[in-house]
Amino acid sequence: MDYGRLSKLARRVIEGTATIARLDHDEEQGRIAGGSRNVEATIILGTAFGHHQSQQNGACFAINKESLKQKTVLRAYADESLKNGIKLWYSETDIEEIKKQSIAQSGGAEADVCLK
Repeated sequence: MDYGRLSKLARRVIEGTATIARLDHDEEQGRIAGGSRNVEATIILGTAFGHHQSQQNGACFAINKESLKQKTVLRAYADESLKNGIKLWYSETDIEEIKKQSIAQSGGAEADVCLK
């Protein structure tokens, strides 16, 4: 994958000169609000797997065949980014350490839900 080209395309999506047409306008704004890495990951998965979102089913925490393939592709993206000093992939140990060093959040459990 050409990561330089990927970065340029993600920037165009964020700037509004390109779109990823799988979501409605509000959902697209949410993806963009997630930042460039979020947009890049979406482009990677869309390129690698097309529009086969119907294959991404199963119980909430079950890892099916399709999600395992996606994890592999995203892990390769994270490994490539690490070569440039950008850490994108965190182990459960990393996450627990981050949680220990973080200031406790008042109210809501969204952060815990996302971390798990």
